[in-house]
Amino acid sequence: MIDMSVGATIILVFVLIVIMLVTFRFLGNLMLKKETEAEIAYMAASNKQAEKNSSDDEVGAAIAMALYLYTNQLHDQENPVITMIKVSRTYSPWSSKIYGLRKSPR
Repeated sequence: MIDMSVGATIILVFVLIVIMLVTFRFLGNLMLKKETEAEIAYMAASNKQAEKNSSDDEVGAAIAMALYLYTNQLHDQENPVITMIKVSRTYSPWSSKIYGLRKSPR
């Protein structure tokens, strides 16, 4: 009795795995077909855009160059002198090594 139900369960599992495999392959092929159709549509649209007058690209390049030059002129001119002030109190317990070291066990 137990052997028949175990065998039936194993066969059922294999049948379900085969059904899932066929389903996933079908869905994968369907998605691939939709993706290639979308790529073809995108290529057609990009070819149509490329056929337009190239003056749009030139206008965009001119605007980009104007913005680049404008933003580069906005930078501050700073004095390159570095001033260092010596601190009068050089000892600080926060930087002392004696508090961070432990005695070695003997």
